[in-house]
Amino acid sequence: MTRRASEVAAARAVAGAALLVGAVTTLAGAASGRLALVVPACLFLGVGLVAALVARELSARSRPPEQVAPPPALQALARRLTRTRMRLLGGEGWALEGRLDGERVTVEAWEAKGLTLRLAAHVPVALTGKVVNGFMRTPALRDGAPPPAPLREEPAAGALVGLLAAGGEVDVGLTGLEVTVPDRPGSPPDLERLARALITVAAAVRTDTPPPPDPRPRLLAARTRPSTSDAPALSVRRSETVCPYCRDALDEAQDEVVACAACGTLHHAACFEEHRRCTVRGCERRRAERVSGS
Repeated sequence: MTRRASEVAAARAVAGAALLVGAVTTLAGAASGRLALVVPACLFLGVGLVAALVARELSARSRPPEQVAPPPALQALARRLTRTRMRLLGGEGWALEGRLDGERVTVEAWEAKGLTLRLAAHVPVALTGKVVNGFMRTPALRDGAPPPAPLREEPAAGALVGLLAAGGEVDVGLTGLEVTVPDRPGSPPDLERLARALITVAAAVRTDTPPPPDPRPRLLAARTRPSTSDAPALSVRRSETVCPYCRDALDEAQDEVVACAACGTLHHAACFEEHRRCTVRGCERRRAERVSGS
């Protein structure tokens, strides 16, 4: 018998004994007319009820958690992938990893968020951004500009339109492409078709080599240790006064400017607060030090 089973059995035994004594005391008091037995009878009955509730709670915790089955769309894609690995995410979602036609594909399925399909690929910096359905269902970047030329030519253009029809937007990032689609009951999405569409789009924009770690103008920083204190001090020199997040000029005389506490990159304070971390790829420190402004 396990420890939890022993605890459940003990709680049930205490509950049974207390309820039995309480019932017998109540009957004895009623038969003899002695009111003095009412108080101990109530105490025994109360202890019995509490012990019964404890036993019920322990019994419920001892049951194994119910396993939620993966969504049908995820199971269908798993049968088409090679080197497949599926795992449960915190009891509320599923993750699937595998390869389709040699490409690494990952899917996360959440009941409230839908299905997020990702494809690993190196993408040039100039092509990064979210492509959305714009006016007249024409693909456009988030700011309304047309997508890059490689995404306006077939077969990538047709594949992109299909992805946008299913998910509304496609995130083209430095390390891959991503689309999130709803998982409606009774009409699961065709994840294999969407994955092949991502592969087609990736073929138009990917590069053979990884992008540079930080192609944007940035602040060059160095760490020095002063002799009067054990705490490191940040010394910086500026290469260009441009905020890497919004790409606007940094005017330390008028703007509120902060520097990343790790690499020293300058940002507008509002930009750093909005992004909640450093924008330098590979850094992403969440703390900044004020450089200028009130």
